[in-house]
Amino acid sequence: MTFELSAEGAVNSELAGEIHQWWQENAQAAGIDLSGFDAHAPLSNRIAWALAARLVVGTIYTRFSSKRQHSTSDQVRTCLQDAAFKRIYCPPELVSIDEAQRGYRARRDGLNRMLSILKHRYATVLLVFKASRLYRQAFKGYQLIQQEVVEEGLRAISVTQGIDTTDTKAWKILFQVHGIVDDLVVEATADHVRAGLKGLFNRGYTVGAVGVGYRRKELPDAPVTN
Repeated sequence: MTFELSAEGAVNSELAGEIHQWWQENAQAAGIDLSGFDAHAPLSNRIAWALAARLVVGTIYTRFSSKRQHSTSDQVRTCLQDAAFKRIYCPPELVSIDEAQRGYRARRDGLNRMLSILKHRYATVLLVFKASRLYRQAFKGYQLIQQEVVEEGLRAISVTQGIDTTDTKAWKILFQVHGIVDDLVVEATADHVRAGLKGLFNRGYTVGAVGVGYRRKELPDAPVTN
């Protein structure tokens, strides 16, 4: 099989090495026989090894939009642990990432790369750290899973939420419930942020962008903010 994958949205060489190591460590812990596995072999050879070992091939997608969310490596490592115990091989070449990207955007290099991997059947399982990594709006994430994965005979797993489309009766309900909860959390957080900004503004602090001709000044007695 010839793999034609975009470099946009792919992991760098440092993370690729870590992915090899993390998967092998978790695969060994899961009781997978790694005899014959060569992390330095071409991707096609490693895929052939995985299929011969009765593993399925997975692709991982990660996204974060701010420093306050889980990093790429954190998401990938968590997904790899779950993949190994589900007998899924996830090579670094099939990991796609979007960093500092908002979830409402439909045009993302990593997202498009992941969809291409699924379209060409380079992998048959999609793993994400959390469903909201696909889209901020829950209904868009649900639509992607339904149309691009389930209806195409593929499988999707949201690792930290325990959602697996092989559970045909439960995955839709779980996906929708988690989407509602995420939306409520975002709204509650936004209310607190707005209230905090109003309080700072009323006390004379600038809470938006600094105007042209002005510069920031640290005040030792000022409240700590984000």
